[in-house]
Amino acid sequence: MNGNHKTRSCAELHVIPVLSDNYCYVCHFDESALVVDPAAAAPVIQLLEEHALKLELMLITHGHADHTGGCRELERKYGVSAAAVSDGMRIAFAGSEVLVMHTPGHTADHSCFFLSPAVGAPLLFGGDVLFGGGCGRVNGGAYEAMWSSLLRLRALPPETRVCFGHEYTLDNLEFALSVEPENQLVRTRLEHETARLADSGVTAPSILREELLTNPFLRADDPVLQAAVGMNGAAPLEVFTFLRRRKNTWG
Repeated sequence: MNGNHKTRSCAELHVIPVLSDNYCYVCHFDESALVVDPAAAAPVIQLLEEHALKLELMLITHGHADHTGGCRELERKYGVSAAAVSDGMRIAFAGSEVLVMHTPGHTADHSCFFLSPAVGAPLLFGGDVLFGGGCGRVNGGAYEAMWSSLLRLRALPPETRVCFGHEYTLDNLEFALSVEPENQLVRTRLEHETARLADSGVTAPSILREELLTNPFLRADDPVLQAAVGMNGAAPLEVFTFLRRRKNTWG
């Protein structure tokens, strides 16, 4: 294997904080770059120019303005339009592939993107469905759709790096601890993420393995969590709906 091929097998990820608490992401193999949810164009352009990257693919998880605000400027500058996507589509990118996963719940047309490079951990761009320690708000009463979407995401490889749309991690973990005050895994993660945010200014990406252990919205079928909220043996959808509604009015 020559050095050039080895380099192109590894995806390099850049986390870009934008607006008040959004994240957008640039991922690249050598000079070939993709951007996900460019809420603002200027920081994306700055990063692309600093690293001499060529923007080849633009992906949008959903149509809210805080995820799409920079699209038109990037399209004008680089001639790259947001990809039109559908569930199960596989988009070729820099010798790799991006799987489109339709994940309704936050919006009816929300999609997540799963990139599995030849070398290194895969990446999930989860938009406003799966957050660090939490999940997105459910709009239009689509709780069943959101729970189904989360089940689909939690089935991905546990080493997957989760790239979420907003910096809500500390608030989410504080909520998780309010649900399960004795959960030491949640408490330890909250301490770790608090230090991480203070040190680097970001908590993204997280690791799916750790979400499976500490994110209550992925654990609605866990008897331990069900017992903590007094819903032993309840249907997971009922528990999930209870948790999400409780989070809506929490804090």
